[in-house]
Amino acid sequence: VEANIPFDFKVGTVVLPAGQYDVTYDGEAIPSALVVRSRDGRHEALVLTEPVDAKASKNARLVFEKEGGSYLLHEDVAPDTRLGIELLEKHPKA
Repeated sequence: VEANIPFDFKVGTVVLPAGQYDVTYDGEAIPSALVVRSRDGRHEALVLTEPVDAKASKNARLVFEKEGGSYLLHEDVAPDTRLGIELLEKHPKA
């Protein structure tokens, strides 16, 4: 998925700045991993995921949760399916 994200956001515990990103998912790897990498190659985050049943969508979509003043990447949904993945490390550990 190629995405232009207009706000700073967290992937697990990593804060990424607004910008253009490539989001890739390797469902064959054990454990399954989601990689979010800026198009300029300067920023990257990797987080473990688990499959979830999602609301069907014609297009791929990224789902963010707002927590306080921050946005957290919560879910990635494949196009034309109900297959989604949820990030396991949504919230930083204390």
